[in-house]
Amino acid sequence: MVAAANFSPKFVFERANDHVPSMKSNHVIRNLCQKSEVGIMVAPSNVGKTALAVALGSHVVQGKPVLSLPTCKGVVVHVCGEGGNAVKDRISVSLAGAEGASDYLVIRKKVDLGDAGEVMEFIRDLQAYLDETNDGLSLVIFDTFIHCIGDLQENSSVDMSTAIAGAQEIAEAFEAHALLVHHTGREEERGGRGSSAIRSNVDSEFTIKADPESNEVVLTTTKQRNLENGLRFSYALRKKLLGYDDEGYERSTVVAELLDGSERKATKPQAQQSTKQIAILSSMKAALACGEDRISTTALMPLVAYREWSSSADEKAQKSGFRGVLSALEKRGMIISEKRGKELIWSLPEALLPGKGAS
Repeated sequence: MVAAANFSPKFVFERANDHVPSMKSNHVIRNLCQKSEVGIMVAPSNVGKTALAVALGSHVVQGKPVLSLPTCKGVVVHVCGEGGNAVKDRISVSLAGAEGASDYLVIRKKVDLGDAGEVMEFIRDLQAYLDETNDGLSLVIFDTFIHCIGDLQENSSVDMSTAIAGAQEIAEAFEAHALLVHHTGREEERGGRGSSAIRSNVDSEFTIKADPESNEVVLTTTKQRNLENGLRFSYALRKKLLGYDDEGYERSTVVAELLDGSERKATKPQAQQSTKQIAILSSMKAALACGEDRISTTALMPLVAYREWSSSADEKAQKSGFRGVLSALEKRGMIISEKRGKELIWSLPEALLPGKGAS
């Protein structure tokens, strides 16, 4: 068969037998986030996720390590779905006295990651800015992700795959990292809100949880496609004075202070049991100590002293939240389920059965 003279193949096949891996540094924050990738930072409300994003961005524009993690100095763009002035307040405090820092840019227009035309306009306009400043881009923060999906539905796997692809296109265009700031769902144990396609399509996931006893907040890497998983570090929220208004009243903001010595490798991420999990396990052990070796979801729920399983008072939402905690316990190997008709029946592993010495 003779190929047509103007034949242009649709698919390009690259021979990898003799490929030599590149040894060029590929990190934006070493061991945390890489160039040309998309990461997602998942957190509940009121733990300072925007403050942490600003802290990371402020380190990157200075080329300053995040604790012991080196950064690739470069421009940071913070796309604010809301509260642009508050973000700029935090940036100004974080960069006070810094010399020679790259630009930390804030834009308050919501970028629709699901709109291919708008993504290309964002790339074009940002490239024009970078050409003028002769500096490279390191990090783009979309805060929050839900404000950057336009009319797409966050529970649609197709829509969310499209939105993540838009973020990926931006990351690859600049060899930068695109970081999506995202909320947890109603049940914090179940991770980020919306379709599971969000987590499936990103390269990295950073989960944030507050420790009410220490007043610290812990970030843990819960997914890394191309890096070792389980890195974690802590931060605390600190009030910082901005100045005094025209009537003499104090104006302040809140910043995230990274805590020295907190960076470590988590051998067992999320090893601690939540209050909800402890309540269920205690009730199961008490119920099964009476002679039965299994208990149904319907029979177990009224026995558990914990009351609020969902932020919604709706009975259906409460049951869904209860089942979510059961599912989380099962994933950790703390309880076992079996299907009986339309209902799940729960039992404990032998090591946790009453009378077996389990604590």
